[in-house]
Amino acid sequence: MTPSSKPITSPSENTITDSPLSFEKVRLMFKETDKKFQETDRVVSEKFKETDKKLNKLERLFTSQWGKLVESLVEGDIVTLLKPERNKRY
Repeated sequence: MTPSSKPITSPSENTITDSPLSFEKVRLMFKETDKKFQETDRVVSEKFKETDKKLNKLERLFTSQWGKLVESLVEGDIVTLLKPERNKRY
């Protein structure tokens, strides 16, 4: 590998992977992984909260609009229009 083709890594990665593994190096790798998992968990939790808020808002909008539709159908005498004896002529 030429120096220009080497992947770019952070200094902490170089110190961990350039020499043989030891207990301390493995412990540091686990700590780094744990930090990444915690950050991922935080981001995912935030996204779930945002999605939950949006779904709740949509649910409220749907249920209120659905209620208005049903009320307008009943007020508009839809019950009479849908009675079986009225539909016999169709």
